[in-house]
Amino acid sequence: MLLIRIPARIHITLIAMHDCRIRKNGGIGFSIKNERNFIKAKISREVIVTPADSALSIRKLKYIEDRLHTVKEELSLKYGVEIDLSNINDFHIGLGTGTSVTLACIESLLLLNGVEYTKDLLVKFSGRGGTSGVGVNTYFGGGVSLDIGVKADGKKHQPSSSQQSEVVVPTLVYSGSMPEWEFCVVHPRNGIKIEGENENKFFDRVCPIDDDEAYKACYYSLFGVLGSIIDSNYDAFTHSINSIQRTKWKASEIDAHYGAREKMDYLLSLGADCVGLSSIGPSMYFFGKDLEFIKEKFTKLYDWESFISRPDNAGRVICWS
Repeated sequence: MLLIRIPARIHITLIAMHDCRIRKNGGIGFSIKNERNFIKAKISREVIVTPADSALSIRKLKYIEDRLHTVKEELSLKYGVEIDLSNINDFHIGLGTGTSVTLACIESLLLLNGVEYTKDLLVKFSGRGGTSGVGVNTYFGGGVSLDIGVKADGKKHQPSSSQQSEVVVPTLVYSGSMPEWEFCVVHPRNGIKIEGENENKFFDRVCPIDDDEAYKACYYSLFGVLGSIIDSNYDAFTHSINSIQRTKWKASEIDAHYGAREKMDYLLSLGADCVGLSSIGPSMYFFGKDLEFIKEKFTKLYDWESFISRPDNAGRVICWS
């Protein structure tokens, strides 16, 4: 039996979502500890992916199975794999489950067949990471990741899941450890998920943003968030996270969820030092001095799922039993 423990991730923002002439996309985010998030895998004649929760996205499960079949056939592997997804975060809640689970499933197939592989090969097989490299980079190494996207190609902005051609992985600029700052993640039990065709429509509606808005997002991401992480400057970090929520791209993601802005303001009123929407949501994260108090007050009012965590600076963990 093979077990791969998978860190979740907070995606702070995409950056260059304007009419790009040099590079487009790019993103910044960090890996978070989540001990309950793992897959179990064992050798099988066939490729079998078993969800414990029927509410898991059928479309996402089929995508993962198709990827596994493709890898098995392309590498002429002797064995298939049976994967148990009983202990994973839900898909499409903004914590990077789709990317991390896809990578873990493919990695388990290769490991069980004794195949040597590189990070680049695994990412290529996954088909993930085309819009932002945060998820694929933090899967392997944890910590914080900032990339500068891909060369501008004149094509419209799209989410990674909609890119049909071979994915070009964004250029990584920085990968390093996060300070041990504690934070809390909250997300609705049955919230609206922006994925599939709805996510494509969102990108079409919002992009391209004004050049100045992209430059502002770049400043707060690089000079603000990344700079404060390297300097271990908590106050500058929280100020930068709050500032990013007011930039055009991130504000559009927030506004796509009814009542999200109101909930973020409520968290700030309870004493949170900063509040952010992770990826396209609906998960939110906040830092503060009294996380338990804020979490209790918030979840009592809204009945959301919640957990307190710290950054993960190691990446996925592989265990054999």
